[in-house]
Amino acid sequence: MNTTITAVSDAAKALRKAYKPSKITAEYPIDLQIIVMGACPTVDCCAKVESPMLCVLSEAFPAFVDKQMNKVENTAISWMRGQLIAVSAFTNVRDKMSDWQMTALCQQILADYPTTTMLEFVLFCARLRTGMYEDFYGSVDPMRIIKSFRSFMDDRRHDYDRLYEEKRKVKAEREAEESKKKAVGLDWVQEQVNQGKLLNVAKLFNIEIPEEFRDEEPSEDEKNL
Repeated sequence: MNTTITAVSDAAKALRKAYKPSKITAEYPIDLQIIVMGACPTVDCCAKVESPMLCVLSEAFPAFVDKQMNKVENTAISWMRGQLIAVSAFTNVRDKMSDWQMTALCQQILADYPTTTMLEFVLFCARLRTGMYEDFYGSVDPMRIIKSFRSFMDDRRHDYDRLYEEKRKVKAEREAEESKKKAVGLDWVQEQVNQGKLLNVAKLFNIEIPEEFRDEEPSEDEKNL
C-alpha cells in the first residue's frame, strides 16, 4: 500500500513540475468531446496517450487559499465540472444540476474511480452526450451519471482485458515459434532445403524454397512428416 502512495506522489510531483494547472487542463478542452469517440472507439485506445489519472491531477494541484485569501478549487474537480457542464448544456434539459450537486458528483467520481485518466473522462462525457448509457428526461440526474459511469468502467475493464489477452496470445505465439526453431535446428533444415530435401517441411518454418526446387513434388516420406 505504501508503495502505491509513493508512486502516485511521485507522479503528482512530476506533473506539477511539467505543467501549470491551466496548461494541463488546456490539453483536454471541452471541444475534445466532439472528436474523441472517432479516435477512441474503445476505452483501451486511450492508453495510446500518456494522460494523467484524476487522482494524480487532484494531488498535484489541490485546493488552497491564495495570498488574497481567495479559495482556489482543486484542479481535478473544477476541470471535471467543466466537462460535465458541457454535457448538461448539450442535452439542453430543463433542470440543471446545482453547483453543489455538480461539485459533489465530481468528488464522488474522483473518490470511487481515482485511476480514471483525463482522456478517459473526456471519452465518458462524449459517450454520455450521445445517450450511450442513460437518457436524460427533463433534468440531468447525478445518480444517472454515476450509474452511467459504472457502465463506462465495465466497458473499460472489458476493453483492457481484451487488449491484454490479445497481447498475451501474440507473445505466446512468438515464443512458441522461437522455441520450435531452436528445438529443430533451423540451420540444419535450411541446409536440407538448399539441397532439395525436406521441401514439404520447409513451409513449417517459413523457409523459402530455392527456385530450382519449387516445381518438384515432395517425396512420400516428406509428405508423411
